[in-house]
Amino acid sequence: MTVRDFYANIGGDYEGTLANLLSEDRMKKYILKFADANDYTNLLAALDEQRYEDAFRFAHNIKGVCLNLGFSVLAASGSDLCEALRGGVPTDEVPALLDKVTAHYRQLTAELTRFRDEL
Repeated sequence: MTVRDFYANIGGDYEGTLANLLSEDRMKKYILKFADANDYTNLLAALDEQRYEDAFRFAHNIKGVCLNLGFSVLAASGSDLCEALRGGVPTDEVPALLDKVTAHYRQLTAELTRFRDEL
């Protein structure tokens, strides 16, 4: 699978990310680094433990990293969840927004696994 194929499979912004990172080699490096990040797992733990300020920070990290890497779908759902957690007081929308983040995260990580396996 090529980097371009990976971005097509996730509905990502290949061109914008290439313009920011300047080479596919750098894109590969950061794509693979994302696979090792713990923000999603930490987000789930923080929500489970009702540490909403921490949950906000992890959702914000997910949004930011995904925006920088052109992972558009997860960036959008991460942004929505981030806003629902802003201020440390979660809105009633959090469970549904977390479901979206989870679905998008799983899709992305499945493609990341395929991408890594095909290198």
